[in-house]
Amino acid sequence: MSGIEPLLRATDLSKSFGTLPVVRHVGLEIHPGEVLGLAGQSGAGKSALAMLLAGFYVPTEGAVVYDGQSLRWPFRARELGIEVVHQQPDLAERLDISSNVFLGNEIGWSLVGRWLKVPNRRRMDVETARILSQLGMPFDSLREILANLSSEQRQVIAIARAMTHPAKLIILDDPTLLLSFRYQQRLLSLVQGWQRQGRAVLFASDNLDHLLAVTDRIVVLRHGRRVAEYRTDEADREEIVSAMVGPTDRQQLTPIMWALDSYYRAREQAERLYQRQALLERDLGAQDLSLIHI
Repeated sequence: MSGIEPLLRATDLSKSFGTLPVVRHVGLEIHPGEVLGLAGQSGAGKSALAMLLAGFYVPTEGAVVYDGQSLRWPFRARELGIEVVHQQPDLAERLDISSNVFLGNEIGWSLVGRWLKVPNRRRMDVETARILSQLGMPFDSLREILANLSSEQRQVIAIARAMTHPAKLIILDDPTLLLSFRYQQRLLSLVQGWQRQGRAVLFASDNLDHLLAVTDRIVVLRHGRRVAEYRTDEADREEIVSAMVGPTDRQQLTPIMWALDSYYRAREQAERLYQRQALLERDLGAQDLSLIHI
């Protein structure tokens, strides 16, 4: 995207935990309306880099300019128009669904002279129901507390929270790990919708198929370093995998490619089988209820 000023520019970002370096001198840019993928094996530094850009980690060195201003850590991402969806949902387990979706962004009335806000539960419920319906996961009751829900349901609620107000940048830190095939596809469609709206998306994922499906560029990390960058429409899958795993000959790379492809196909087939089984159980349950009423 030459000629367009980046929304975010990171320069020489590094992060160490004690003596262990996890991000090493990484630079990158993200433009408005662009989906930038972060690829790499587990432990390559994708999540650490995402958390630096989201303000959760303080860098050991380096700088970030976002929307024309230099960031100082720690910062509140949401106040800057940055939304974050983590690998594991960062939610309040003892609060109900609507309260979690609007946690920190409540709709309501501010008390005069105070920071305290009185939530408008009715409006929050209406908006929560609308967003969850868009994501394809309605609930019988929005008063259900999060501790009673599955990991997938909690992750969908975390995604819903990122949709409560328009963000300039959305950081996805491998959120598909807890999602079934159906909701993975919903999320990919959502990413494409955000792109059409002109929002920037940073999408860190272990799933190369997902990155190839929705990104404009892919940056590859290995051992905390940026080792390659590709335009997605020109990317060669084998070349990306080679950059992810490091120096290796073609004979060694072939079984790695086969293993990755087999894993993705097996997981997709398992998820589709699960969805068919769930639909069958639902239909059988409906038949049983109809027999009871006869």
